[in-house]
Amino acid sequence: MSVPTINSVGTTHLLQWKEGISIKVNRLSSDSKNVVHGELLVQARMPGITAPHLHQARLNMTSTTARRNLAKELTTRLESVPWADILEQTCVKVLEAHRAGSPVLRLADVEDSVGVQWMLKPVLQRRQTSVIFGDGDSGKSMIAAWWSVLLATGMPGPALIPEKSSGVLVLDYETDEYTWRDRLVQICGGMEIPVPENIHYRYSSTPVADDIEDLADYVADLDIDFILIDSAAPAVGEALNGDDVINFFRSLRALGKTNLVIAHVAKEAKQHEIYGSGHWRTQSRANYRVYASRSNDTPDLGVILKNTKGNNSRRLKDLVYGIHFDEDYNTISFKPGDVEDYAELDQTRSISQRLSSSLRGGAKTTSELAEELDADEGSIRTTLHRNKTKFQTFKNDGQTYWGIAHREH
Repeated sequence: MSVPTINSVGTTHLLQWKEGISIKVNRLSSDSKNVVHGELLVQARMPGITAPHLHQARLNMTSTTARRNLAKELTTRLESVPWADILEQTCVKVLEAHRAGSPVLRLADVEDSVGVQWMLKPVLQRRQTSVIFGDGDSGKSMIAAWWSVLLATGMPGPALIPEKSSGVLVLDYETDEYTWRDRLVQICGGMEIPVPENIHYRYSSTPVADDIEDLADYVADLDIDFILIDSAAPAVGEALNGDDVINFFRSLRALGKTNLVIAHVAKEAKQHEIYGSGHWRTQSRANYRVYASRSNDTPDLGVILKNTKGNNSRRLKDLVYGIHFDEDYNTISFKPGDVEDYAELDQTRSISQRLSSSLRGGAKTTSELAEELDADEGSIRTTLHRNKTKFQTFKNDGQTYWGIAHREH
């Protein structure tokens, strides 16, 4: 027999021989004596065999007797294969991978990177976990679904560039497959494309950390590169429990894929934070707070994404989108937006940003600015003085006015 290839995702290991034999090993467990058990699924895709399934069993990977007995059982099912050799290779390779974990690298030997590795530039870093959060009905699930379509198709969006066409897995803890199918049909209708065949869906109720074995199987079998989790609290178990949150992120890290988690906001005074443990912020690599502005006359909405955390890269400027529904709700389209077109969204910008917009229309006094922006005059004055590279003063009839600073070129 040939030497098998091994593909490991989390704690699932798939070994394949060029002769047509494959063995998937998962659900590994160790006891206090370092005895390792695993579940094996043995298949054969060879000439003359109509059904690939041969056998499924739990095996003591460290026992010679257990291997010998399983080899005898497999020989009764397919006599032409040297099962003893195959099971020896399987146990040696899986035990090696299970016990070694990730290899230790000498950083001096690691190839130079080309900077931040993006799955969807500039919002989702490859093999990292990001969180998009906001109030209910703020459009965050719609944005996440749209990003999933861009990743699945490899098609760019407004200022969004996917690395490649990638397999997508949706873990849905809130609705059902029909809701997600309808949403994708609307989004793809707006893009004038069919629903991509590489977007997969799972109706979920078990916390991710307790479901990691099955998830690793799906990720490996379906060639998944991007996982969308909707939403955070049920996917963790208890969003306020720090240990649960850390186990959630640890499980996602074991899968080694790019992840986006949809979450809700904290209550009352902490509207800029993710609901739950502080580990939601510390463990994620990038976070996006979503605000929405809705019209009473149309179903359309404007959304602004504020990058509240960004590891490995600069924080992004605010991303603004206009989301348009056609008359019959058959299609959804996403266009670049201007925050000044949405009065509700204007309140989400910093005072400095709002001052810049106001002063582009002409110089004003601090009292005029405070009245226009509905802000405290003291805060207005402090912001202006702290940003003298952006704003400048001049006198007119004894009054002090502020305007946009002139920059020499």
